[in-house]
Amino acid sequence: MNAVDLDDVNKEQVKALALQQYIAWLQDILEKPVSAEDNFLDIGGHSMIAIALNERVRNEFNLTLSMGHLYNSTLSETFYSIK
Repeated sequence: MNAVDLDDVNKEQVKALALQQYIAWLQDILEKPVSAEDNFLDIGGHSMIAIALNERVRNEFNLTLSMGHLYNSTLSETFYSIK
């Protein structure tokens, strides 16, 4: 997937696309189903996965995830809290 051009879609759409992609990456890594309402740590995520996937999100979607939100909220709350 190529980096998303923010001129083509609004930020809320970018967040939604990034969340879908993040879930797909996480499912591949964890080898189990993941939903937007899951908490990252509760489903088996850990700091090394978070760092790697957060870097991918930053590179491909130009978004920066909060580790605090990622660890303490659902995946959807984490993405929609991005300013």
